[in-house]
Amino acid sequence: MQESPTASRSQREGDIVRIGGGAVNVTENQRVQGDVVSIVGPVNIDGEVTGDVVAVVGGLTLGPHAVIRGDVTAVGGPFKRDPQAQVFGRVNEVGIGANGQTVPPRFNPRNILLGSFASRVGTLATTIAPEMPIDERNVPW
Repeated sequence: MQESPTASRSQREGDIVRIGGGAVNVTENQRVQGDVVSIVGPVNIDGEVTGDVVAVVGGLTLGPHAVIRGDVTAVGGPFKRDPQAQVFGRVNEVGIGANGQTVPPRFNPRNILLGSFASRVGTLATTIAPEMPIDERNVPW
């Protein structure tokens, strides 16, 4: 009788979700019973994931022993798939930027988010603030 490929793998119940701060790694001898999601960080899979794998603005690498039972989605980062890797769902690769290009290597999402946010707050404040009449008698110059 042949041993099933998941019999010798250590199992983790539940999703793995990481926002910034390093790579998510599922090694050859590991099995994740759930999804793997990383935002602004790389994902390296060489084991089994029973759910979906998503990498946003980080690289996604599927090694030769990778078995993904759900979908694989890479948004705004490089996607590398070994020919031996198995994906039973859909594979989605989404570039962001002009003409679908991926994010430049020196892209810093915090600058985009904070810069955009600060700009929008400033625009909102100047739009909704009433014009204050200037009383020339109270101007010090």
